[in-house]
Amino acid sequence: MKVGKEELLGALAAVEWSLAQDEGAILAGYEATVARWLDGLAGLPGVTAERGYPSEAGQPHGRAIVRIAPPCPLTRDEVVAALWEGDPRIAVAKLGADAIALNPQTLEPGEDDLVLAALLRVLGAGRPSRPGPVTMLGDRWSVRPSPLFGGVPPRS
Repeated sequence: MKVGKEELLGALAAVEWSLAQDEGAILAGYEATVARWLDGLAGLPGVTAERGYPSEAGQPHGRAIVRIAPPCPLTRDEVVAALWEGDPRIAVAKLGADAIALNPQTLEPGEDDLVLAALLRVLGAGRPSRPGPVTMLGDRWSVRPSPLFGGVPPRS
């Protein structure tokens, strides 16, 4: 099997890009995202959120584990389905019989706020109890860009 110069240069570019990343800053960003999710979900009836470590694939970063139980009016599977059918569509991992896992690794800057807004909408949370990146404006959610990524707004 022959490998063309384009494939070799593509592999080299990928390795160079990967080595140029600031892994510490990336991991700190993931941890900040998980902390915002935990803070935003705190106090919802029947919802318990905690930091899970490592990720589902054993990567050295945290994720949010969200357990759903009464008095939350929805089951875990209903929450998963509502997130998937929403706009934007959000995929979460099922964990055990009553939990979902939120992984910050696959998100673009600002999408973590969209995930939190969708969870609050699905769980019927109304207004967050503390000022944060997600607030209600009338009957619509307002998402403030995350300072973690320099205030870059989510892509449309």
